[in-house]
Amino acid sequence: MAILSVSICTERGNALVSRQFVEMTRLRVEGLLSAFPRVSGLGRGKQHSYVDTETVRYVYQPLEDRIYLLLLTNKASNIVDDLGTLRLLAKVVKDTVGSNLNEASVRERSFEIIFAFDEAVTGGGYTEDETVGSIRANLLMKSREEDKENEIIKAKEEKAKVIKERRMAQIAKDKREKRMNLSEQFGSDFGGHIGPRHKHIPEQARREKSSGIIDENPKHFVRGMTLRRTRQDAARDELIDSFIKDVGHKNANDVLGHDITSSVPTPPRSTNILMEEHVTVQMSREGSVESSEVKGTLRLITNTAVVGCSITMKNVVPSISQKCDLGWKFATHPKIDKEKYEKESVLALKEGERIPIGRSVNLLKWSTKSADAAPLIINCWPEENGDGNMNVSLEVSLTRTDLLLSDVGIIMPLGTHRDPHIYSISGVEGEFIHLPEEEEIRWHIGTMDDKKSSALVEFTVSGSDADKLFPVSVSFKSESILCPVDVVGVSSSASGEQVLYSMSKNLSVESYHCGREM
Repeated sequence: MAILSVSICTERGNALVSRQFVEMTRLRVEGLLSAFPRVSGLGRGKQHSYVDTETVRYVYQPLEDRIYLLLLTNKASNIVDDLGTLRLLAKVVKDTVGSNLNEASVRERSFEIIFAFDEAVTGGGYTEDETVGSIRANLLMKSREEDKENEIIKAKEEKAKVIKERRMAQIAKDKREKRMNLSEQFGSDFGGHIGPRHKHIPEQARREKSSGIIDENPKHFVRGMTLRRTRQDAARDELIDSFIKDVGHKNANDVLGHDITSSVPTPPRSTNILMEEHVTVQMSREGSVESSEVKGTLRLITNTAVVGCSITMKNVVPSISQKCDLGWKFATHPKIDKEKYEKESVLALKEGERIPIGRSVNLLKWSTKSADAAPLIINCWPEENGDGNMNVSLEVSLTRTDLLLSDVGIIMPLGTHRDPHIYSISGVEGEFIHLPEEEEIRWHIGTMDDKKSSALVEFTVSGSDADKLFPVSVSFKSESILCPVDVVGVSSSASGEQVLYSMSKNLSVESYHCGREM
């Protein structure tokens, strides 16, 4: 006997589940099933269990109302064996689906039904000597291949988990080092940050004592040798104070044109300002900017017990910010005097407000989503050369030539552990590192400015799938910021006198990708 197909269909010949055991096209199977209601006489009161046509034999049995189990066999098959197989398969279907047999339940358990059909009928359409119990037992059996595959998947998941934890630990370590470097720029342990404490300066110690600062780690305050204040220190401070009173400049070195404190240690400023920005850019593979966002903050840290500080800005208020042509939006802290800020571009606290000592306070925020704010453009062109390899051209261009970017790095996936062949480099060369385990190449360009504003590398890599070369990731940092705002002076809100301060700017990457799926 040869069973061509086993199907579960409706009285109109619509297949719910169909399994073929010989080579048949889908069009032929659908044609035979659609002819089933007509040749069987369903709906006209005819009661048969099989019907012969010119080419095939229909052997069928109703399972539930309007649902039929149908066997398609050749006309030479044994009808007695066909009917026995039909009854066995009917029991198997009811055992698999359960008592609630309808179209929805059949579709839901379709794969289990097909697996059961395969246990009863082999390839070529020949039946096996099976029972409902043996078929159920075979379907519940464990597979060594499946267990082995599950073990491989579990091992991969465990490996990925270890790599993830390792990278998370590295990211946390990098963040800690970044915070430590930031606190070292301020020159003092403000706000609990770890940094060098200048205990050898008596004036600084007296200032901290008078301001009521209590160190959380008193073990550092030990009796020992201290450096006395020399006449040279007093003369230097007197000279700096005189320049600030006469000129009103934040740094006497800028007025003198040279460093007057190069020979002696400089005490940390009591007020520190940090202007930082984070860039998020998503580009297409052709180099066009799809989305761009820049977020910036101005933070103040003071170690002086004053009522407040007034920070004079430039290019902040829209009426005087003609340079802000990228749609910058600004927002101040709720404790800032809005009227003074809008009229004079001065960040001053409201009357009676105080700046917390030793804590970082965000006074001003700005942002833009202009595509022109992206400082770097990446253009990547992979092309197949016909021999199983691809020629890749990767170009990096600096669009903001007024910036100096440092530590510019490009990470490009390769999709293979094989070494790429670099055959052309122009512009800024940099260093290349191939990581076979990560299947990526890292290009450390270093510094880019108006004189070194572009870099191009061309290489050959094995493979033909260009999608594996994306996304390309970019990283950099800068001591300048994108928004044209600056601090021109800091003064005491109470007395109006100028306040010594230090300022640093930092531009970093939050996310910078080329060719990532949105």
